[in-house]
Amino acid sequence: MITVMKKWIFLSIIPLVILLLIIGITLNKKSRKFDQFSCENMDLMVSDDGKYILSYTSSFADMQVEYFLSAGYVKKDKDILVLTDKENGSSTVLARNSQNDYVVKNGFRDLINQEFHFEKRSDNTSFIEQYRTYHYPMILFWKRKITIDDKLYQLRMGKYKDTFGDFSLVLKSNHEYSYCVEDFVISEGTWKRDKGIVLLRDDVLNNTFTIYIQNSCLVAGFNLPGGMWDLYLRKIED
Repeated sequence: MITVMKKWIFLSIIPLVILLLIIGITLNKKSRKFDQFSCENMDLMVSDDGKYILSYTSSFADMQVEYFLSAGYVKKDKDILVLTDKENGSSTVLARNSQNDYVVKNGFRDLINQEFHFEKRSDNTSFIEQYRTYHYPMILFWKRKITIDDKLYQLRMGKYKDTFGDFSLVLKSNHEYSYCVEDFVISEGTWKRDKGIVLLRDDVLNNTFTIYIQNSCLVAGFNLPGGMWDLYLRKIED
């Protein structure tokens, strides 16, 4: 009888333990916050659970469009923040100064030596939604659909732009390149061609980004900052 009673008590406790765990997890999620920093048209969000989103805001008339340029994981070491991009492994390094702002020591070209100022601390809900948007399943579907075309399409030198004209890529005959969103330089370096691929080498970010040659346009690879936007870059006539 005592054994049956102990078994009944044990089984009755299990649902209670599970309920407490669920409540604890829910409260923990609700209690998490994220810090938002700004630097001109750039926004940086850093969450309590070690994730970040780095975005650029483009303004047109009364409308604003936010482009996610990087997202991934944060490593904190005293006054140093290291942001590591989940898709391409590039690192952005920031150091906190005496005003408690973060100065970019390494990262996108036009971010270096710029200061991110603290704006606000907010609930984590909006951060989670935006972080999920960055890794939306349809983007992964698009990524799988990209194939390397070995046909030697003509690669013309000059400026390429996306449909809305916000992103641009300039390929020079001396094998230098510049990649921007509006006037903000994301990446500069040297390029080389490998059949149906253009490889962009950025020594500051210590990374190589991929561009696919498809018919009369260039298609941004998924590891290119902003490439998640399904960028088709078309040649602008001189």
